[in-house]
Amino acid sequence: MNWMVPERRLGEQQLDVLRRCGVADPRHRRHHWIRGFAGTGKTVLLVHLAGRILAERHEASICLATYTHALKDLMASGLGRDLAGRARVMTYHQLLHEGRKYDWILLDEVQDIPAADLRRIRSLAGRVVAAGDTDQSIYDKCSTESEIRARLDPDVVSLETLYRLTQRIRDVACCVMQGSRLEGATTARMQEVQVTLAHANTTERETEWLWESLSRYSRVGKPAVALFSGHKDIKRFLREVCRLRGAPEPAFQGKDYDPVNEALQRHDVPLQYLGNGYGSLEESDRRSISYVMTYHSAKGLDFDTVFLPGLTGRRTFWKDDEDIARRLFFVGLTRSRQNLFLSYHGAEPHRYVRDIPERLLHHVECERPRSAASAGSGETSEQELFF
Repeated sequence: MNWMVPERRLGEQQLDVLRRCGVADPRHRRHHWIRGFAGTGKTVLLVHLAGRILAERHEASICLATYTHALKDLMASGLGRDLAGRARVMTYHQLLHEGRKYDWILLDEVQDIPAADLRRIRSLAGRVVAAGDTDQSIYDKCSTESEIRARLDPDVVSLETLYRLTQRIRDVACCVMQGSRLEGATTARMQEVQVTLAHANTTERETEWLWESLSRYSRVGKPAVALFSGHKDIKRFLREVCRLRGAPEPAFQGKDYDPVNEALQRHDVPLQYLGNGYGSLEESDRRSISYVMTYHSAKGLDFDTVFLPGLTGRRTFWKDDEDIARRLFFVGLTRSRQNLFLSYHGAEPHRYVRDIPERLLHHVECERPRSAASAGSGETSEQELFF
């Protein structure tokens, strides 16, 4: 999956951040916090910064660290073969367990890391360059803005231009989380797309529609992703897909998805679970598949096409914290580069969806697929994708 933006295509604001955070800056002993909205290119800039540092200081020791395994793997792929052996990439848990000191630690999704751990990370680095957005804090032990400032004492550099999100997706996300700093962002994306809200009468009909939709994108080599709030929902969906395909039900073993992914591939079901160290974004370059993930594992990633299913009135995103629940949905909405599909079954959608004005949504009914059992086979034209 090609996600890395070459430096020649970066915006002027992004290039200025690289200059300010790089080794040539006269305040080079300071830590930095790259604070930017979803879609401003924070992860891309950290990878480019690693390249710039190593170009100027060949012997520098660098670690790129982040919260999730999926984002760790994405950052590693962005380094390329030339830099992969010179900069280490790991989760922040692995960094703390290792306890090794580095000249530079480039830390993504800083808001997800507990404040006490930020202090430990700072002690392991000559310099820390952190990137993150407190609007996307989705864990109950996240660091607040004041805690990030207190633990790192950073110079703050801001990104305010959206390079991934379209205006429509930005507006939808702002309706869900009013007061977000995203409201003040401008977008560099001239392309505009629909945000689709799909309704089904039953959960079975919604599942069939989702499976058929993901398969359509897979068949034309355009991997999509469906995000679920928990593993129980993912397993329920995969069981139903295997039933529709006439394939044996995968043998689920807790949160070990290796046997599940192997079974899906063996029985020609073009889906893969991605997250927690399972699955691979590069797999979609080798064969036609789409992905299923949790909202949490998708943090920091983006896809051309994103499906958020099961948005019924009774949906629970996070049991004990309304603020985190709303932020989780906000994170899901902002993973899309082009196409965003929301779906629900029953009488009415979740109240977060009802916060979105009708003028921003394109409504469709989840009609029964031509043949749910045949989804994932045959040919699909690009025109068929826009149903």
